[in-house]
This record gives sequence, C-alpha cells and structure tokens, in this order.
Amino acid sequence: MVELKDLPPHLKYAFLEGDDKLPVIIAKDLKDEEKTALIKVLKSHKRALAWQLSDIKGINLKFYTHKILMEDNFKPAFNTKEGPWVSPMHCVPNKGGFTIVEIEENELIPTRLVTGWSEKSYFMVKEGIVLGHKISKNGIEVDKAKVDVIAKLPHPTTVKGVRSFLGHASFYRRFIQDFSKIARPMTRLLEKDTPFIFSKECIKAFQSLKKKLTEAAILVAPDWDLPFELMCDASNFAIGAVLRQRKTNHFQPIHYASKTMTDAQAHYTTTKKELLAVVYAFEIFWPYLVLSKSIVYTDHSALKYLFNKQDAKPRLFR
Repeated sequence: MVELKDLPPHLKYAFLEGDDKLPVIIAKDLKDEEKTALIKVLKSHKRALAWQLSDIKGINLKFYTHKILMEDNFKPAFNTKEGPWVSPMHCVPNKGGFTIVEIEENELIPTRLVTGWSEKSYFMVKEGIVLGHKISKNGIEVDKAKVDVIAKLPHPTTVKGVRSFLGHASFYRRFIQDFSKIARPMTRLLEKDTPFIFSKECIKAFQSLKKKLTEAAILVAPDWDLPFELMCDASNFAIGAVLRQRKTNHFQPIHYASKTMTDAQAHYTTTKKELLAVVYAFEIFWPYLVLSKSIVYTDHSALKYLFNKQDAKPRLFR
C-alpha cells in the first residue's frame, strides 16, 4: 500500500487501477469528461510511468551523479578505501534540501542535489511549485513563501550570517539584474583576512537585495521563432547581462546573469571590460544563442574603437 501524502486544496488523487493502486495527482477542478479522458490516456501509457525507483531502467550514472572536478596536483583531504562494500561519499544537504557551493568569486550558489524521491508530477494543473520556483503559463516566478522568509530576516552580524543570507538570496539570482554588483559590499566580508564591519554600504546592499527579491520579475520561456536580445554591461568591479525577447511590443526577460571580476580583470581598461561582459554573456547563454538569430547590445564606443583600431591586440579580437 502506497502512503498518500496530504495535497493542496486544488489537487486530488486518482487511481489507474481499482480504488487504491497506481495513484496519480490531478487538478481538482476538472470536469467529469476531462477527468475521464485524462485517466484513459494515463492508463494507456501507465507502463511509461515509473511507480517505484526499480522501474527506472538504463539510466546513465552521469545524469544523476555530481562529479567533483579537481585541479592538477591537488589531492583529496583523505582517501577512501576501495572495495565492493565501501559506502560512497556524498554531500549532505541542509534542512531546506540545499547544498551550498562556493565558486571562485566567493559567491555562494545553493544547489539542490537529487538525493531522494520527490513527488512533483501533477496532471492538468495551471501552476505549481517545482524546485523552489512557481511555474505557470506566465513563466517562472520566485516562490513567495521562501521570499517572505528571506525578507523578514534581520541584517547579519557575523560572517556565517552573511554567508547564509547570500546563499539563500543567490538561489534566485537569475531573477535579479546586477546581483553581483549589488551584493559586492557583502561578498567582500567573505574574503580572507577581512575584518567584519557591516557598514552602511552593506546594510544598503542587504535591503536592496530583499527588495529586489520581493519585486522580482517573471521570467518567460524562450520562443525559438523570435530573435534573442542580449544586453551586456560592465562596471568597475562586476559584469552583467540579461537575455530577453520582445513579445507583444514589450521586452520580457528570460535570464539575468552577473559576476564579480577577479583582481586582474578589475584593472582592465573600459574597452576590455565591455568586451569581457560580452564574452561572459555568450559563455552563459550559448545554448540559447547558437543557431538562433541574436542581437547584442553593449557599449557602442568600445566596439567602434575596436573595429577602427588597425593594430588592436589579438587578445581583444579573441
């Protein structure tokens, strides 16, 4: 007997066999003829659904294992023994189900590793929460329940508190334009040998990120029949880009991206920084841009300078 969990009021269970076998989750407001038609389709394809983990056959390990890439001359902190009965090492997520990954720029990226069974297959529903995002016909939105929790947090008083807040806020960084630029005063506190002083700049950044989260835009799904537009920009210490499309005479964002520069990149000239932003944008969004019509908006004077300079360095052209 499968243990059935409580469902939100707009959902209900239906069974493909008898009154208690092969349960599926459907919308509660379906008409009788819609429910009958849906159940008929699901019954005819019930072998395509995995009712337990053992029903999933032939999945390549690469699809659901997390590979840790190591640099040359680096070794693990300790080596595990080899043998058929040795348990594999794995990351343990926190109570919210997230594992925090720190990237080169000391920015924290919450990652939800798939370590267990999660029920998220609902049929004939208009919207739902999937992996912390609200999915509907309008597009992808932040989960208001999670954002409300973040919005009520007081400003951090320790490095651990800063790390925790940035980790939670970074989960929705794709919704926030210039996230890295806004968060820079706080990410500085995570650098080595930096005294912890939560200055007015940090408080301003903290409040700004919370406001941006509560006012986050709806990200739309790409329309492959329309051209993509890529907006790129660079500041003294960060670069950013937004991928968007024009629909019904309005620009609608698909994804925001940003990152802080390294110390070496921060000393680039303005031209190099503008070009660095374009390169970064293409590295992030290349799955959308390859074989698609794309329009890139950036600092025109920088590109004009490059194209008119006969003896420009090869690095700039690359």
